[in-house]
Amino acid sequence: MKKLLALTLAAGMIAGVASGQTVLSQNAVGYVKVEVDGGKFAIVRSDFTPMSGDAPTPSVVYGDSLPLGTTIFLYNASTLSYQSSTYEIGTDPDTFLPIEQWSDDSLDLSPGRSWWVQPGGTDENVPVIAMGEVPPDSQQAVTILEGFNLVSFPYPADTMWEDTELAQSAEIGDTVYFYDVETENYTSSTYEIGTDPDTFLPIEQWSVPNLVVTPGVGFWYQAGTGRVVDENRPYPWPNDNE
Repeated sequence: MKKLLALTLAAGMIAGVASGQTVLSQNAVGYVKVEVDGGKFAIVRSDFTPMSGDAPTPSVVYGDSLPLGTTIFLYNASTLSYQSSTYEIGTDPDTFLPIEQWSDDSLDLSPGRSWWVQPGGTDENVPVIAMGEVPPDSQQAVTILEGFNLVSFPYPADTMWEDTELAQSAEIGDTVYFYDVETENYTSSTYEIGTDPDTFLPIEQWSVPNLVVTPGVGFWYQAGTGRVVDENRPYPWPNDNE
């Protein structure tokens, strides 16, 4: 799976990228592309808010950019079930002519969430693109319930897992699972009691260090207790010091 983060320029806006950090002016527009082979599954997310101001549903986030037969699966941690939407041929309610549409356009694809996507209708590589306005808010909330949650880091930036507020809020036994679409396997890390390599005293730590959360990609989080975590924007923004 290949990932590409692109930040584009709007009128009167300046953007710069250095050392993985992005410095932006107001109303920055960007997109993230995750490439997935047709028929395979990937856990993806949208890092942006819709430029139209509409709710981030499948038709707003993806429009007609994905092939017919593509399905999104959004996990509901409170009901322990999935809500799905497939890009398909439907019927225009006004003209009764066939149109391409999402079967359920009520799915909430907001930043902080993630979902499975399975591109349909082809065996070839499919670019799954989400675009919109780069979040300017200094914090965005991620809601975690007890048990399994399909969530994400709500900003378009490479971030060390252990630096996220979610990782730092962990309780012993919490586990994060990152899915690799190429190997179709998970890499997991559990918050546990380990041993300090210098003092040999017990310390709390993540079992697998140096994991990176990349733009456009979500993950599973298994929590012993529910909580709401405010993730901090990892890049500077104009007027931050005002």
